[in-house]
Amino acid sequence: MRVIGGLAKGTKLFPAKGKARPTSELVREAIFNVFSSFEGKIFLDIFAGTGSVGIEALSRGAKVSYFIEQDKILVRVLKENLKRCGFMEKSRIYPISASDALRIIKKDGGAFDAIFADPPYDRGWVERILFLVSAGNLLSSAGVLIIQHSKREKVKEIAGNLVLSKEKSYGDTHLAFYNKDSHGA
Repeated sequence: MRVIGGLAKGTKLFPAKGKARPTSELVREAIFNVFSSFEGKIFLDIFAGTGSVGIEALSRGAKVSYFIEQDKILVRVLKENLKRCGFMEKSRIYPISASDALRIIKKDGGAFDAIFADPPYDRGWVERILFLVSAGNLLSSAGVLIIQHSKREKVKEIAGNLVLSKEKSYGDTHLAFYNKDSHGA
C-alpha cells in the first residue's frame, strides 16, 4: 500500500496484516476525486486503521487530519506511517472508540470539511456514524461525509441534517456520500 497523490506520493505505508481491511487505491482515488482541491481542508478519518485515507488527505494539502482508531496495534502502525510521511505535526490521534471520540470532538466544537468513515462491515455502524455526525454538527456547511460500507448494508437517504448525494460501488465495497442539508433539516 502506498500514498497515491500529493507531497508524499509513492511513499509506502506499513500494513497491519490481519488487523484491518485497508481501503484500496481505487476507492481512495474515488474519495479524493470528489474535491477539486484539498488545500487547507480539515479532515476526519473514523476507524482510521493504518491511516491511509487521512494520510492521503494530508499529502494532498489538508491543513490537519484527525484520526480515530482504538486498536493499539493499529495506532502504533498509524503513528509509524505518519512519521514515515512527515505528517505527525499535522495530525491528531484519538486512540479511543469512535463513539467516545466523536462526543469529545463535538464538545470541542469541531467541524470538518471532509469526514471519512470505514467501520467494520455489517455491524450497524453506518447508522451510528450518521447519527453521531449529524447530532454533533461535525460537518461544515460545504463539507462531505463519505462512509465506506458493505453492499449488504442499506444507507438512509436523509439522516438528521445529512442528505445522501451519491453512491459508488466497487465490488462488495460501497461509498455513500453525504452533504449537509442546506435547508437545515
